[in-house]
Amino acid sequence: MLTLVFAFTHDLAKAQIVRKLNWTEFLARHNLKWDSLSTDWYSGAFLGNGQLGAMIYKENDTALRWDIGNSEVTDNRDDIDVEWGKARLPIGKFLLKCRGTILNSTMELDLWNAEAKGLIVSDMGTISWRSFVASNPDVIVVEISETENERVNLEWVPEEAKSPRLLWDKKPNMYSPWLKGEYVNNPQPMHESKKGIETYHQPLLVVGGFATSWKMIGEKSNRTKTVLISVGYSNSQNSYAHQAVKQVLEAEDLGIKL
Repeated sequence: MLTLVFAFTHDLAKAQIVRKLNWTEFLARHNLKWDSLSTDWYSGAFLGNGQLGAMIYKENDTALRWDIGNSEVTDNRDDIDVEWGKARLPIGKFLLKCRGTILNSTMELDLWNAEAKGLIVSDMGTISWRSFVASNPDVIVVEISETENERVNLEWVPEEAKSPRLLWDKKPNMYSPWLKGEYVNNPQPMHESKKGIETYHQPLLVVGGFATSWKMIGEKSNRTKTVLISVGYSNSQNSYAHQAVKQVLEAEDLGIKL
């Protein structure tokens, strides 16, 4: 009987200790921190909600980049091998371009808040930024604050929507559809601007496609701006652009911010 009482008291004490743990402070000890940023993809910070995500790292001496990813975005061809016909397709990247030359850039991945934040110091001023990926609606949020003579320019750089095998296979083998002339590129994309929302449409060869939509909120005179980004996809119909725009509008209506 005494043994049972001791065991119960011991377990209760352990439970109380766990409840008293400050998880915000505990996880903060394990935040990843960069005292300088690399142009290497493998050295970037990863953000995502399980479907929509981004990799953040340095593009060059005047810009940072957000590589956009969506696990749904795949090709839908049945007539060639799966690594070509069902491949995940590259989407594109956003460049956060500075007016000046970057002297130093730092970054931290906040585990508790599931966000990345950083500071860019250039010869024209500073840019502080924070970013996270929300769900319901699925949007990537980027908040940017400028100081002194620094000004941010956001540039969308799409990637060609074709199997990454074309990039990796420097010497295509005898089974390569590209070598045999069987791989047909997806149709040309289209860029649309409507009611302050930019949308990049990428139709697929068979049916469906994907679209990237984004909107920058904040007047030019405002030194703090928020960017909302979403990606829509469909492998059976042409509703993908509507999906992307809808996510951005919902995020704006909800007032999603950091």
